[in-house]
Amino acid sequence: MKNYLLLISLFLGFGFTQLHAQQDFQSLHQVWIKDFNDGKYSPQFWEKASLFLEGKVFQGKEDSYGKLLVYRSKIKNIQSYEQLALVPHRQNNYFDMGIYKAQNGNFASIVGWKRISGKWMREIQILYPLETGAEAPLTEMINSYAEAWMKYSNAHDHAQLIEVVYSPEAVYVNGGRVDVGRKEIIDRYAYMSNPNWYIQLFPVKQLEVQDDILFEIGRYESTGTGHYVIVWEKQESGQWQACLDFNF
Repeated sequence: MKNYLLLISLFLGFGFTQLHAQQDFQSLHQVWIKDFNDGKYSPQFWEKASLFLEGKVFQGKEDSYGKLLVYRSKIKNIQSYEQLALVPHRQNNYFDMGIYKAQNGNFASIVGWKRISGKWMREIQILYPLETGAEAPLTEMINSYAEAWMKYSNAHDHAQLIEVVYSPEAVYVNGGRVDVGRKEIIDRYAYMSNPNWYIQLFPVKQLEVQDDILFEIGRYESTGTGHYVIVWEKQESGQWQACLDFNF
């Protein structure tokens, strides 16, 4: 009986922790919405934060939030935030996928939260106008490109991986560092040439944002376990390629 009660307590405690985390992020979104609508600087951006805004990347909290304030001309009075997925990575990082609902339309977002000294900060903000909002009818097609990602990575051919799976001006963001273009990303992925390297990708949540843009949050297993975000973009050739890769 005591063991049974202990299990119930642990389960309820875990549920409360998860609910509390979601409530915390919802309240942070509400504070951010008010600051954004008022044109005020938001303290939620990390010092080395990145903004990926409709395919363009900006680095550093000043530049990132400055560009967002300019973007207010396109987002008229955000009224609410609808959370679609909250994916934890250990205790100090979360991916938060959702929709900002404004007077002139909806905007798809992914926030990479990072807890620093007890405060949740935005390590990355991804934002696009939402035109479809379907739960990824393209899943099978996109998953085939994820299979290609694993194929080339596990064959230790990172150059071919980037050439095939990434767009020419793709962006890779990790740990506050931003690399743009295939050449820079190839250099960052040089560790894949290690003969002991391996990786497996497991998509967790996908959202079709526009006819040619899809968000994906996933989990990877390698020498450790982590989580990633890829923004997939359909090219003129009809092929889908990664235009943004970010991971914890």
